Amino acid sequence: MLPYFNGERTPVFDPDARGVIAGLTLRHTRGHLYRAICEGIAFGTRQILELLDGAGGGPATRVVAVGGGTQGGLWPQIVTDVTGRPQEIPEQTVGAAYGDALLAAIATGLVAPDTDWAKVATTTAVDPSTEPLYDVLYHAYLDLYPATRAHVHLLANFQRQDVTPG
Repeated sequence: MLPYFNGERTPVFDPDARGVIAGLTLRHTRGHLYRAICEGIAFGTRQILELLDGAGGGPATRVVAVGGGTQGGLWPQIVTDVTGRPQEIPEQTVGAAYGDALLAAIATGLVAPDTDWAKVATTTAVDPSTEPLYDVLYHAYLDLYPATRAHVHLLANFQRQDVTPG
């Protein structure tokens, strides 16, 4: 599943990328589609982490998850298993606004520069039994965008023109 519903940024950098669901059959349910979306986003996260790892700084030493997806256990666990990296989930998961407030407080001198407001509520641990399957699926994910790029670009062009039959 390629979750490129509004183009894609890092690391594909293609505003005409589009979502793709591959391998769908009649036996699949909404639950399968939900999991495919979670896994597709997790594969994208792994791709970004691997890009950052190769940028010279070494592997990320800490992965912190924020936002609404942290409220259920499934999505954080999938991301952890796909990336092979534990994730810390802080008590406050509102994300960017919370971090912005901390940076503003530091900049104005209200709190010390080493202040850490991200108190960890839980950490998801990697389930090593998922690694072999997720490695195979990840490589299929990496191949899917180049294999469908021409097709989704054609569709993006039709969408821009609002082309509909009849």
